[in-house]
Amino acid sequence: MDEWAREPILSPPWAARAALGTARATWRADPPQLEAMGLEYLWIIFFCGLATAIIGKAKGSSFWIWFLVGAVLPIIGLIAVVLSRREKDEPERQCPNCLKAVKLYVQVCPRCGTDLYLPDPRAVRHPGVRS
Repeated sequence: MDEWAREPILSPPWAARAALGTARATWRADPPQLEAMGLEYLWIIFFCGLATAIIGKAKGSSFWIWFLVGAVLPIIGLIAVVLSRREKDEPERQCPNCLKAVKLYVQVCPRCGTDLYLPDPRAVRHPGVRS
């Protein structure tokens, strides 16, 4: 039988190099290495998103929103969450209607719907400041 008849018609270029025994010291990546690089990038995205989300949750924000920020912008998201303000340290006041403690920047009480105006400065509680 003819030797050419046993050869595949279309063979990938890395298979031809392996058949010839050439050295693989080229700067171009073979397809299996390209798949590994994509997988490594996905691991980096996942762990940056997870680290950003854990820090954001510890500061009192949403876990899933910070996870998305950290996954879309891996390093920038981590820097942003570290520099963001801590939700737990925000000044608080009480709703005059239902006496629920709400943050100072809240304009409508989430429990009873009362419009909240600027309180007396003595009525504001600062949880992050020790007196």
